[in-house]
Formats: sequence, C-alpha cells, structure tokens
Amino acid sequence: MPSIYKGVQGLDCGTVSPDLIAMFYEDEFKKLGGEVESGTEAKSLRLEAKRKLGLPGEPYVWQEKVFSGVETNRGFIEADTVVLATGVRTPRLLDPLGVDCLIKPQKRQIFPVHGKPLERLLNAKGFNEHDTIPMTILPRNGVILRPLRKEKGFWVQAGDGLGRPFSLEEEPMAEEPFFNHNIYPILTEYLPCFTNLRPADPWAGFYDLNSVDSTPIITRVGNLIMAVGMSGSGLMKSDAVGRVATAIFEGKEEAALFGGRRISTSQLGLTNRSVGKEELESDSLS
Repeated sequence: MPSIYKGVQGLDCGTVSPDLIAMFYEDEFKKLGGEVESGTEAKSLRLEAKRKLGLPGEPYVWQEKVFSGVETNRGFIEADTVVLATGVRTPRLLDPLGVDCLIKPQKRQIFPVHGKPLERLLNAKGFNEHDTIPMTILPRNGVILRPLRKEKGFWVQAGDGLGRPFSLEEEPMAEEPFFNHNIYPILTEYLPCFTNLRPADPWAGFYDLNSVDSTPIITRVGNLIMAVGMSGSGLMKSDAVGRVATAIFEGKEEAALFGGRRISTSQLGLTNRSVGKEELESDSLS
C-alpha cells in the first residue's frame, strides 16, 4: 500500500443529519398544502392517451400519450404532472414504459466500529473546534472513516464499484466478509488502533448510480419530471435539485440556485446535457 506523505483537509466542511433534513422538507411541504402518505408503495405509472377513445389497447402510437398518475398499494393517485424522485426504484417504474433513466442500483455498506483503542483518534486535537479527527478518506480504495464521538466509534465504509453487481435487494444486508477481507486490511495498515476490532450492527443501502458522470439527471419526459442519479450525494444536492426540478415544472429555461447562481434547466437533462464528471479521487491523496 502506498505511504501517505500528504493530505488535503476541507476546512469549510461538516456533517448533517439526513433525518432532520427530511423532516424539515416534509414540514415545509405540508405548509404549502402538500400531503404525505407513509407506507405507500408506488407500484407502476399509468400511461394513457391524452384524448381517450375508449378503444381496447390504448394508447396507440398515433395518439398523444400522458402519464395520468401512479398506481399504489393504496389505490390510484391521479396527477397532471408526475415528479419522480424515487431513487433506485426508478428503473422499475420507467423501464416497462420504455423510458430510460440511465441509473442502476448498487449496494453500499456501513460498518460501525467501537473500542477503547480508538479514543486517541477520536480525541485528536488541532483539526477543528470539536477536537476530533475529521471524516477521513484513506488513499487506498477510498476507505472512509466518519467519527461519531457520542457513540465513541467510527462509521467505516468503502465503495466497491468494479465487481459489485448492479442489483436491488428488498432487504439489503451488510456483508461481514466484505469488511474482513476488503476494509480491515487497509484500515489496520494505516491505522493500527483498529486491529482486532470488529463492526457491530452494520447496515446497507443503495446508490442510484449514474455511472456516466455521477451527477443528477433532472429532465422532463412529456408531463413527467424525473430527478434521479444522485450517486450517493443526493442529500447534499437536494436543495439545488429541487430548484431545478421546480424551474422545469414552471417551464423556465434557468433555475436560480441558493446564493443567486443561475443554471440552465437543460444542463442536467439528457438532450443538451452539459456537466463535468464529479470526482474526488482518493488516489490523488496518496
């Protein structure tokens, strides 16, 4: 493994609580008159002829088609405009209708590790006002450590792109052998204080991975707007994604982002897409 001879620290960085942000958006949505239905599964989209003739097999190729709403486990929800922010489940909704969203699900895993040998690392001074080591990306294969002082431990993970299948599990489970054989050797080589420590209560989830450029896809297909392909950073981009999707809904050519910066609504679409590939190569730190 390469020796570490330099590092890059982001001084204007931090962590956020996904739960609190989701609750904030839910409360704001309700203030606007929106309704939230928990435990409701979107099973399929309904595609119909805009002007129905009552003939079997509609819509035909010569009819104008519209997405009339969503079939759920609690019945049909009708809508003039359908907005999909359905993450890894988006292909299941769009593939049967011939709409390519260009994303695939890929599993990622979190391994909480605790132990007295980690106290010195957790209480490292000089990095920030919290007197703890910041979230750290090791140079080999992107092993990531996120400190959790209240839990007296770390969340540890590593992205395994090549070799990890594109698949969606209904109940994703973390794989202990993945930690033992992939993460542990790197972790203990650079940070020996993790030696003989094992994860407790790991869990797993999915990225809706846009493997083209790892940047969100926000576009309109008829009366459907999709905001997908967050590639693991949707929480950080949620404000901007919402602003672009709103501008598309309103038929605007530009969206105003936080801070006043403006962006073309077609820039994150599929037809006139114009974005660079998002990347922070951990190998550049080695």
